[in-house]
Amino acid sequence: MRYLKYYLFGILTLSAALFSVYWMAETKGACWNGMVYSCGRDQFMDFFNHIAYAEDFSSLYDTSVHACFPPLIYLLYGLFGRILPENAIVMFHSGETSAYARLLYVVYCVILTVLLFYSIHKLLKKSVEISLWLTLTVLLSNTFIFAVLERGNSALIVCIFLLRALELKDHDNAWCRENALIYIAAASAIKIYPAVFGLLYLFEKRWKEAARLVLYGILLFFLPFAAFGGWNALMQFMENQLAVQSGNYPGGGECPYRNQKYRNVRQSFCRQTPEHYSFYDNSYGGYHTMDAASTVMLPLCGCLLEKSFFPGQHYDNRPFMERRLC
Repeated sequence: MRYLKYYLFGILTLSAALFSVYWMAETKGACWNGMVYSCGRDQFMDFFNHIAYAEDFSSLYDTSVHACFPPLIYLLYGLFGRILPENAIVMFHSGETSAYARLLYVVYCVILTVLLFYSIHKLLKKSVEISLWLTLTVLLSNTFIFAVLERGNSALIVCIFLLRALELKDHDNAWCRENALIYIAAASAIKIYPAVFGLLYLFEKRWKEAARLVLYGILLFFLPFAAFGGWNALMQFMENQLAVQSGNYPGGGECPYRNQKYRNVRQSFCRQTPEHYSFYDNSYGGYHTMDAASTVMLPLCGCLLEKSFFPGQHYDNRPFMERRLC
């Protein structure tokens, strides 16, 4: 009985995977049309489009209303843009995007996958086999394939940061505990909602660490705006965020040249696949809800696996210093 929950989890996961394979074969892949953005014409564009937006740091947030990520991640996208040849990315047309850009995305995903496995293994402190199976479970999940990998979303970076933070949060070494704060702050500076992990420090009454976490979060979120135009960039970022989250995309706030280029590409895309583009717009918020949920829930589930689910391990909810004194 002690292992019943693991067997149930394994059976449900395997059953879902087998059913997915059967359904893809039965429909000859047509079932993907309800999950893949724009019938596959817009693949990986949370990666490629944002590299294109970061082409000019001084006008990043004026480029498009969809340039709505916090600035920290755009430092990485800006680096990628300088690695790639000129005009290597064609927005909204993944099939026409340069092979160099697609190769960069493959290498990027391979590196993050290895780091994900490493983070899960270090957090759980279990056998390589258990960590491998859990990693494969994540990689083959609907949310990972269609809301992270197919989108090219940076949620995987955030997830890795949070897993590392959970491993180091209660470490005996003070520097490791400080690294945990930096990991959570960096994750929050990329995706904002991982800031909820700060509640763990409040629940454990670790007030000084919570205060430092807030400080790190403020620095990592706001300081990078200096590279993109300072206060004006912050205000435009807020406008873009409000527009994207509300589904209202006004034409204002985009500089004339890039705005016209962006509009031409977008209008051409709409004419080619109007029905799929309509689906893309209507479902945009839903997929990002899945993305947000998975980014937060996977590390929390990892914490539960480490503290509660494995036999012989129980979560100790006493304040951190009291646990150390015992």
